[in-house]
Amino acid sequence: MDTKVIAHRGAHEHYTENTLEAFELALEQGADGIELDVHYAKDGVLMVYHDFELSRLTPVKGLVSDYTCDTLQSIMLWGHSKIPTLEEVLLLLYQYGKKRTARPILNVELKAGHRMYPNIETRVVTLCEQYLSREQIIYSSFDHHALVALKKIAPDIRTGALTASSMYEPWRYLETIKADYFHPNIMTLDENELRALGENGVAVNAYTVNDPKQAKQLISAGIAGIITDHPKAMLALKTEEVCP
Repeated sequence: MDTKVIAHRGAHEHYTENTLEAFELALEQGADGIELDVHYAKDGVLMVYHDFELSRLTPVKGLVSDYTCDTLQSIMLWGHSKIPTLEEVLLLLYQYGKKRTARPILNVELKAGHRMYPNIETRVVTLCEQYLSREQIIYSSFDHHALVALKKIAPDIRTGALTASSMYEPWRYLETIKADYFHPNIMTLDENELRALGENGVAVNAYTVNDPKQAKQLISAGIAGIITDHPKAMLALKTEEVCP
């Protein structure tokens, strides 16, 4: 299997995470795709930002959902970038898709489902599919209610179940929510479990894979994808794996 390299919040070694600059650089470096996080602004616009709260990356306090899109985009992030809308990122991916033989993958992480952000699953899918094919998109979340809601929109929507701690026989649980991918924290994934996941037909995209030795083992094992802060370095490891 050709392991996909997915840039975690873009190439944020060089630019502020989850910004157009970070996503564009990751794509220029050759990443197979990007991972990002979505929230609602106060006026319902889908915004790309990791935390619920703004203070880690901006001089402003409060939740993303406390501010309108216009206000959020007037707030300068550390690194002098702006908070992008999901539509701005989709347009960037669409433009890159026209340049490449293999169209880039988008991993959209829903930070919360409809209980916090009403109708967000439908809104995200509708917007994403205006720009990208369904086959390009993986929707992931720690909120597994959101993953179930996505499957109710359409059963062929691809979902990835994010987990932070070790699970007992996760393939059984994944079947109950009809997830297409398992997205475990790399610290909870060992060789035996990876083998068992493969034997049970589970495709794995592990996060956040930054250690070269660990990444080489995963690539050799044929993992579906590695979500990484260092896309350029991980792409070089892929080349090493295929070249004797």
